[in-house]
Amino acid sequence: MSASKLMPGTHFPNIVLPVVGCEPQVIGKTQKVDAWKLVILYRSAFCPLGTTYLKQVQSFYEEILAGGTEVIAVSTDLKEKAELYAEENSFSFPIAYDLSEEHMKSLGLYVSEPRSASEGDRPFSEPGLFIITPEGMVQVVEISNAPFARSDLTVIKQSLEYIKQPPDKRYDSFGTARYPIRGTHIS
Repeated sequence: MSASKLMPGTHFPNIVLPVVGCEPQVIGKTQKVDAWKLVILYRSAFCPLGTTYLKQVQSFYEEILAGGTEVIAVSTDLKEKAELYAEENSFSFPIAYDLSEEHMKSLGLYVSEPRSASEGDRPFSEPGLFIITPEGMVQVVEISNAPFARSDLTVIKQSLEYIKQPPDKRYDSFGTARYPIRGTHIS
């Protein structure tokens, strides 16, 4: 399967997924007006590196949420596996599941085949992270093809604080009041 990149500065795709213990959600849309969204794609419940990463998200979750950013974690896991995973790890943020190959393609994610039954019986996405503006625009795209190459969550948290500062409190070296969406040049 080939995938095209999801371009920064475009609208995040309209992907509706089931969520553990909740109604289905549009994963890139916020529940509150003026909130930002941090969408984290993890490989599956089988991946210990993904679990460690999501536990770090959990350690920052209340702080991120208080700063006006909602969080959702997403995987290709099926309902039973996702529910057990969320329960075993006591995650406070929503866990969405049943991400399809078509969804993975629309997000530009790398996709892997399971190497054994312990990794499941269907293709799964490699890690990804997206920061979505309150208007639904893709501000940050981070996609990896390996479980050990992920953004440092401390840097992500600090970056969210920076890019979300009110315009009267932050100016870049060009005098612009809001940090621009980077990576949008098309030649």
